[in-house]
Amino acid sequence: NTLDSIIWMAETNDSNIVAMTEALAKLFRISLNKGNEEISLERELEHVKNYFQLQQIRYPDNFTYDIQCPEELLEMLIPPIVIQTFAENAIKHSLVIGMVNHVKVRIEMAKEQLHISIHDTGTGYPDDVLEKIRLFQQTRVRQEGLGLGLYLTRRILTSEGGYIRVSSQPGKGSTFSLY
Repeated sequence: NTLDSIIWMAETNDSNIVAMTEALAKLFRISLNKGNEEISLERELEHVKNYFQLQQIRYPDNFTYDIQCPEELLEMLIPPIVIQTFAENAIKHSLVIGMVNHVKVRIEMAKEQLHISIHDTGTGYPDDVLEKIRLFQQTRVRQEGLGLGLYLTRRILTSEGGYIRVSSQPGKGSTFSLY
């Protein structure tokens, strides 16, 4: 989709083409992570920011974002693309053209455990999707219609002793909390 947007921008001489291409290049570089199994929070958050910048060019005036992380946590290592997966879901599953959605990524230490929350003010998930997520959380069996990102992220987190908590209200947004 992003490459299609870049082609369209080139054809129409859109001035955002350089910014979009730079953000995409950075996104690819961080995604590859030189084959490392862990990435610093700083690099992961840079990855998320690049993703958001790409989406803001694609969907101008449809969402805002805020990323909060104490400076002392930036060097902490986490599995790559964990935060980006949920940031992407916050846009992909809650964005409504003509409505401004706000996405907030917040990282903190709580009781000596890293807590990452990704909250959006979008449409929220329908009850049937929430039920599939809950069933997946309980049974660890991938549910029809749930994305691979949630499945893989949950496997990575649980292998490290972590877990995911989901809350969502239709019309009021969703929060994914990663511990």
